[in-house]
Amino acid sequence: KAQSLVELSEPEFNAAMTARSTGILGDLTLVGRRGIWPIISQYARRLSAQRVALVAEAAHVVPPIGAQGLNMSLGDIASLIGLAATHDLGSPAMLDAYHRDRHATVRTRVRGIDALNRASIAPTQLHRDVRAVGLNVLHSITPLRKSLMRLGLGSKD
Repeated sequence: KAQSLVELSEPEFNAAMTARSTGILGDLTLVGRRGIWPIISQYARRLSAQRVALVAEAAHVVPPIGAQGLNMSLGDIASLIGLAATHDLGSPAMLDAYHRDRHATVRTRVRGIDALNRASIAPTQLHRDVRAVGLNVLHSITPLRKSLMRLGLGSKD
């Protein structure tokens, strides 16, 4: 669909933008060059090196689902702040501890978000129906839903 939108004439594209936004801001017009950005999921193999800590989108990239990129970024920063209080700033011990503290969480979350993203772009009706049933189950079991929300917010409880 993105490819078909980028290939529209400018007036057709403007009309499509306005329709997609339900006209809430009036008629929209293109003000820059169009481009397509792939929605990807990835994370760094290593979150630290000599006197370097990777945080936020330098460490992990996820589709915009449930603000998880922001939540992971805040977790990165919180980890570094906590470690800075107990380690020599930028020391190998601090940076190794940062990698140990964050990498498994980042890896697991990126993989989970990638799975949700793939489910959201399911190619067949059967896939979409299975996704809908799964999401309904997750939503309807209150303790499970609350646990997933806490996990999404980065809570370790």
